[in-house]
Amino acid sequence: MKYRLILNAFIVTVLLAFPVQKAFSVEQISAEKFARNDGYLHEYEAALYLFFKNDPNLGQVIDPKTTVFFEKKLILIMGDQLVDLKQLTGHDSPWTWQEIDKCGPKSAVSSAKTDQKNSASKDDGIYLRDNVSNLNLLDPNPKIAKGATFSFSQNRLKNNGNTWNSAGALGYRMTVLSSPSLGGGKSYWMWMTPAVSWNVSTTAGSSNNVEELEYNLPATFVISPGSTKSALWYLTARPFYLTDFSFADEIYGAEASAEFTGYVLGSSLYLGSFMDIPNTGLQYQLRIVPKFDYSVTKKGGIHTTREPGDDWFRAGGLTSLDISFSKDLPFVLGVSYEYKGVISGNGSNVHLFTTSGTWWLENNKNLALKFNYSKGQSIETAQKVDLITLGLELKN
Repeated sequence: MKYRLILNAFIVTVLLAFPVQKAFSVEQISAEKFARNDGYLHEYEAALYLFFKNDPNLGQVIDPKTTVFFEKKLILIMGDQLVDLKQLTGHDSPWTWQEIDKCGPKSAVSSAKTDQKNSASKDDGIYLRDNVSNLNLLDPNPKIAKGATFSFSQNRLKNNGNTWNSAGALGYRMTVLSSPSLGGGKSYWMWMTPAVSWNVSTTAGSSNNVEELEYNLPATFVISPGSTKSALWYLTARPFYLTDFSFADEIYGAEASAEFTGYVLGSSLYLGSFMDIPNTGLQYQLRIVPKFDYSVTKKGGIHTTREPGDDWFRAGGLTSLDISFSKDLPFVLGVSYEYKGVISGNGSNVHLFTTSGTWWLENNKNLALKFNYSKGQSIETAQKVDLITLGLELKN
């Protein structure tokens, strides 16, 4: 308790006696100054550090009679930034001061909720991912993103059916709309991401080949509602044109999806990003993404079970769970299930179960060795899938 009183006295004296911008350079302030004797910052010390860096209204957190910090109020006010810090580091408190310093200067922790215009636009550019949906996520830690796969497989629907496979999406993400900070962490912005995606699994002589080439123009509207429990809503509309590599098939359609990233059930469960599993050394990433789509088949072909003139309106979604065995994410086990059921039109319900293991081969998490097993139907073309693959995963 004594070190807290000393720390409080130091902070209060500096903040009341000198303007922060004159007394210190923000970039020179290290989290080490706020760490306990063991080098760690718990929520209170981290909140003090973030408070000092962001320089909010002193009257909110200091008792004017005693110049003592309202500890609980400080943690409450800095709640958004503390959750951002958890996302950036991948775990709850305590943090080492070195971890916090690696998050960067003043804007690194707070920009995700208080300066969305700069935060969103700085992430514009070309991305290689596993599918179009993941091109539109704001990755607080880009190391957790999933990349395109290039692999050799055994096709279990054909005896001795060895083949090469690839699946991925390449797109250019650009910010087309953004709001200034609306206060309290509230803001919004929108991305457009022209993209081409592919899913190929072909074996000579097989009648169950998968060959999909898709052109997409998704628009993603991102909302930060602002709260002490940091959160984001992703609302995406994605028109698409689907064909094969010989342009024999032609399917036109659009998909709408929504995803929530943040705490649910109080603070006991986090959706959307990797977070710690208490007292285990493991981390989890749980995603729940409801989806709707409508599509029309103009031309059929050998790579789809759909017939010309088919149209359908479907509802369903994707649920996935990934488990990492350390915060550095060198090895990740994952399982996902996607389902879409026909509400109207002439089509059949489809589902796809996937399980995978990913071993990242270098620290930047751009190249991995990946094992994957998929069983069900292709979500877009309803082509049957029963596939084991072992190959490389690549992203930027």
